[in-house]
Amino acid sequence: LQGLGTDEETLIEMVCSRSADELVEIKRVYKELFKKELEKDVAGDTSGDFRSLLLALAKRDEPSNIVDYEKIDQDARVRQNAKEKVVTRIVVSRCEVDLMKIRTEFKKLNQKSLYQTIAVISLSL
Repeated sequence: LQGLGTDEETLIEMVCSRSADELVEIKRVYKELFKKELEKDVAGDTSGDFRSLLLALAKRDEPSNIVDYEKIDQDARVRQNAKEKVVTRIVVSRCEVDLMKIRTEFKKLNQKSLYQTIAVISLSL
């Protein structure tokens, strides 16, 4: 984020491939090095849906030993006609373990995968 331009590929790689624990550490080191909050710099250097997605991914749920089956069931019941923001919220905010369970339940309930539904939503935008 420092200097001219933003390395969007690095931002994407960072928030998509790191665990919630790793993101906490990245934010801590970023603040230590640059005396700024990572989220504020991301918000200032990006815009629109891209900014919203990056910020949501950076704040996703921490993995937990407690499985909230009610929340998983609610998320899995999102239908193909769901709003883009609802599906985005689910995909970016849930930890990896919950997402695996949501994907399984979603397919049982909708006869389509969550990814197929996301593709339909993105094509309709």
